[in-house]
Amino acid sequence: MKHFISRRVLLVLLAIALIASPLMAQGQKEDESSVTTLRFLQWWATEGRVEESLEGLIAEFEAENPEYEVELVSLPFGETKTQIVTNHAAGTIADVVGLNPPWTREFYDLGILEPLDDYMANDPNFNKSDYFGASMAPINGKTYLAPYNTLSFFLYYNVDMFEAAGLDAPESWDDIIMAAKKLTDINKNKYGFSLSMSESAAGNGSILSLYPLLYAANGRTLVDGRYSVQTDEMVAAMNLLRTMSENGSIMPGTTTKTEPMVYEEFSLGNIGMMISNDGHVATLAQSAPDLNYGIMPIPTIDGSGKAELRHHGWDMGMPAKGKNKDGAWKFISFLHQKDNMERAGLEMMKNPSMYGIDAPEGASEKIVEVKGYFEEYAMVEELMEMPSASACWTELTKAGMQIVDGSKTVDEALAECQKAWDRILGQ
Repeated sequence: MKHFISRRVLLVLLAIALIASPLMAQGQKEDESSVTTLRFLQWWATEGRVEESLEGLIAEFEAENPEYEVELVSLPFGETKTQIVTNHAAGTIADVVGLNPPWTREFYDLGILEPLDDYMANDPNFNKSDYFGASMAPINGKTYLAPYNTLSFFLYYNVDMFEAAGLDAPESWDDIIMAAKKLTDINKNKYGFSLSMSESAAGNGSILSLYPLLYAANGRTLVDGRYSVQTDEMVAAMNLLRTMSENGSIMPGTTTKTEPMVYEEFSLGNIGMMISNDGHVATLAQSAPDLNYGIMPIPTIDGSGKAELRHHGWDMGMPAKGKNKDGAWKFISFLHQKDNMERAGLEMMKNPSMYGIDAPEGASEKIVEVKGYFEEYAMVEELMEMPSASACWTELTKAGMQIVDGSKTVDEALAECQKAWDRILGQ
């Protein structure tokens, strides 16, 4: 049986459809406009397994907070800082940014960063004392970073080389000097020590080697309100390098070597000791699974007291010009919840900047050991508070180069560096 619609009814239905159509379109636009896009600018996703982990966490955040979507803006590390500064000047800044601690003071001076204290204090899910405090050192009384992942610098040593030489792990700087000399066999291309002290690229040899030694000696560069390299602890660190260089126990090429080159030499079993960050524990497990090595905090100068660790890490911040600050903090807070920090640490193969997170099930003995050091030892990060930090650490690297290559004495190199720091910092 066929059903017919009268012409009058058809016209009525058509009119209703014409009226409803723009209303439906308007409703769709309103639904779309109710979703706020948060832009997260960082370099993290360019490294290893990080992007997949971030995308998974973002999907969960969006599911819990349907009023937001997160756009992951990923740049190489070397471009991220420049892009943040450029975007700030243009007023097109992201809502959340990944931060390298030594950028902090420069960004503060440029007015780029939003203080986070009120957000942290008013968030029942965020307790500052739960997180490693090195990245939250205040600048003029305000906190600008939320710590996420942590790296610290340790002394790596080749256990097989030490045992063959009848040596125990060093307990003082004299032990390091003695062991480095005894482990060196030039005919076999074996050297007791290696480090990166090159002015090329970022000129960051001082960050990789000198600052870790300084903090192991409980020293600082900020002393009584003035930045100084002419302290007893810095002189001791430079003398340590000078002595090993003069007795031939540092592998040649130190002043041109990059950090990956030093790591590669250690992984091949050609170096007895190196100073490097704990991130190499995971990479050594993959690239040199049979290498028998130990990792330990760098000892204090004479072996007494307790060393401190140089902290470095991935942190998060909010731009002062950001237009969606409440949403930005909601996203930061979400990533910083303990279960998400724990998950990210496992998936990214990084150490979360949070107390009380156990090593993942099946983790290597060394991963467990490093996590124990994080809980036990104080971590220090002065560069985040230092104006013009990159220019200053480059000058300190130059001083380290001059000492290692013998072109200047320790006193000469540090005096020249101090003049440069005073000029750069206007002190």
